[in-house]
Amino acid sequence: GVRRCRPRRRRGRATMCPGSAAVGPHRPRLDRTALHVCACAFLMQFKPSEPHLVPYLTDIKGFSTHAVNREILPVSLYASLVFFVLAGPIASLTSTKTVLLVGAGCKLVTRGLLLWGRTIRDMRTMQVAFAAGAASDLMAYAYLAAMCCGENGGGGDVGV
Repeated sequence: GVRRCRPRRRRGRATMCPGSAAVGPHRPRLDRTALHVCACAFLMQFKPSEPHLVPYLTDIKGFSTHAVNREILPVSLYASLVFFVLAGPIASLTSTKTVLLVGAGCKLVTRGLLLWGRTIRDMRTMQVAFAAGAASDLMAYAYLAAMCCGENGGGGDVGV
């Protein structure tokens, strides 16, 4: 098992575990990185185009409602099933940062295809990219948990 070290109190003073320091050179970086990850996770929740996707595809892009509901939107569901299952194992094989960066790239591809895509195939590809980006969102929370708690629950910066 993992032995967790707790601060000990001696004559009114708290002492830290052997090998740990109350303030170290990595502590400010961890706090700044954690703040960046939290801000990114917060901003990921703002998706202004989502409620307007169907009207945009029908009115602006010219797809029929039938095509949108039967040929474009279901692709996201099936792609999400695949990407949500694969996100964790891929992060274990590569790194969580890699999955986050690829997910951010997929979100950019989603926006690009929404703006410049013209065919049903483009819109299906957009839905696949959206699903990959959404699956990578989970890794932001896993990354934050790994930074705060470490792999063994001991804290510190881990190689994620």
